[in-house]
Amino acid sequence: MATVYQIPVPVASNEDVRVQLDGTTYTFRWLWIARDGHWSLSLYDVEGTAIVSGLRVVVGWDLLLDVSNESAPAGSLYFVKVRHYSRSEEHTSELQSQFRISYAVFCLKK
Repeated sequence: MATVYQIPVPVASNEDVRVQLDGTTYTFRWLWIARDGHWSLSLYDVEGTAIVSGLRVVVGWDLLLDVSNESAPAGSLYFVKVRHYSRSEEHTSELQSQFRISYAVFCLKK
C-alpha cells in the first residue's frame, strides 16, 4: 500500500515549498518558464543540494521516473490538475490560476 502526500503548489513563481516525505525533508522549487509557457520543478535535499533541477512539469507523468540520484525520494511524483478555473475569473492572473488548480502528489513505494 502506498502513502500519498499532497504537496500544494505555491501562488508565486520561484517559490520554495519544504515538505517532509517519509521522515526526510525536501525542498521543492517551482518556476514558471514564461518563454516556453510551462512549469519547472527543482528538488533539493535538506542541506540544499540539488537532487534534480529544471524538470518540465507534465500533468500525469512521473517526474522522478528517470532520476537516478540516490538522494531522490523512493517513490513517484505526479503533477495533478485538480480543478479548472476560468482565466476570466476576477483578480486571477494566468500564473495564479495555474498554481491554484495544481497539486503534486507523491506516492512512496512500499
